[in-house]
Amino acid sequence: MTSEFNSSTQCHDHVMTSILQAMQDTDEHALNLLNDKLANWPLDYRLWFLRGAVHAGQQRHGEARTDFVQAITLAPEFHVARFMLGLLELMNTRVAEATATWSLLDRLPENDPLRVLKEGLVSLSLDHFDLAHEQLNRGLALNQQYPLVNAYVRAVIGQIEARAKPDSSAASLTDSQVNHLLLSGYQGNQTRH
Repeated sequence: MTSEFNSSTQCHDHVMTSILQAMQDTDEHALNLLNDKLANWPLDYRLWFLRGAVHAGQQRHGEARTDFVQAITLAPEFHVARFMLGLLELMNTRVAEATATWSLLDRLPENDPLRVLKEGLVSLSLDHFDLAHEQLNRGLALNQQYPLVNAYVRAVIGQIEARAKPDSSAASLTDSQVNHLLLSGYQGNQTRH
């Protein structure tokens, strides 16, 4: 997240610290605290993002989508929220929506980890498994800024590698298998942000 601070729109550091601690507790506790803080700082895009992450972890995709959209509306350059919104769309087999959401990530430098990871996920959705594997591994190697995204990506890579057997290298996965692969990576990610 950004280190910029605007006291009129963003919560104080100690409030953010308490929220991040609450997110290590139960989802109910985290949501209660986030809802309370959003009442005080409705323009803090970080709070919307974090609430969206909790909702996504609970498989409440409609609410997560709403929160991620709000975070992006408030801070269009908050790229990790855009990445997560696109990921949510992709997990719900809304490839066109994911691609549209991620389109602004194409403006990032070619070696930006979110751009590289996005390209890997798009390649995976297009059944380009070898290319997806290479791009996702490259994105992991580049990603220092958003380390919690890596748990998801590692789960997806693990699924790709588990399905890449020498005797079935020419076989293509069905749409339902690709969706399962993507979803299992998302559900296997226990981190929320």
